[in-house]
Amino acid sequence: MHDVLAGYDWVQEHLLPKRAITRVGRSEHVGRICVLGELFGGSLATMLAVTECRKGEPGIVAAAVNNPLADWVEPDDEPELTSPKSSLAKFGQKHVGLEIDDLLRARGNYFLKPEAYFDPFASPLLFFRTPGSAVPSDRRSEVDDLDLLSAIEREDFHRQQMLLSGMSNVSLQDIASGPSSGREEIRPSLRKASRLFPNKSLNLELPSFYLTTGNTSPLSDQAKELSQTLRKSIIRQYRAAFSRRSGFGHKVLNDHEADEMDEEQRLEKIAEEQEADEKVSMKWTEGLGLWDQTAAGREALEDATTWMREKLR
Repeated sequence: MHDVLAGYDWVQEHLLPKRAITRVGRSEHVGRICVLGELFGGSLATMLAVTECRKGEPGIVAAAVNNPLADWVEPDDEPELTSPKSSLAKFGQKHVGLEIDDLLRARGNYFLKPEAYFDPFASPLLFFRTPGSAVPSDRRSEVDDLDLLSAIEREDFHRQQMLLSGMSNVSLQDIASGPSSGREEIRPSLRKASRLFPNKSLNLELPSFYLTTGNTSPLSDQAKELSQTLRKSIIRQYRAAFSRRSGFGHKVLNDHEADEMDEEQRLEKIAEEQEADEKVSMKWTEGLGLWDQTAAGREALEDATTWMREKLR
């Protein structure tokens, strides 16, 4: 993640035009960047795309991602990892690298502490919603006073969540309080909640996204959720811009109220959906849908690069 950010900073410094520089005949498309990635690379491309898209500045205007691992917390949220219905456990061991054990092993290798993969820059879906679970204590890394203090703060947060959930008889001693407690940590189950991203103060305009996944990929749920959250954020930004243009607020209608919309509201709703369709494309392919050396994999990658070329024109 840090390498990608450093690389982007280098591109921005050496290859993109400075805003103050103007030249007759300069293309308005100069400074437009597309990013592309698959699996872990899809996570990195998504992270970069949703944070380096400042309005009125050169930057990322489009991202093509395939089977992005956009939420490293998700494996902990699967209630029955061995159930055939689980999206991360319904396929055979022949798909090495995408099984739940492989993902958990990779997560343990890549992130020194749980706080790291609860960071939205590592799990970009968390820009748009909360993790849905509390940060667990990491017994391996609690070796100094600062680590122990951090663990106590997290456990106090867990206790507050359980009290709010009605578990008023749970005391702090009932929660694991350190590496020597000998007790099993109680982790509250938290409901996932949407976040308003990007905040108006960030001055970001989400780029166009081309999302692909396989219909048997264990990461298809993450791609689908990313598509849905991007669409919601783009529609919200469109509504805010409409309110500024028209000079009055735009009411968000539920399904029942939508039946009673006047013609202007109906046209505006159609325009919102068209904006989301234009900026977010979701495509399903057969099997895992990987950009591999098979004919289907090469064709899928060529389709993605064709889409990127169009976005840069």
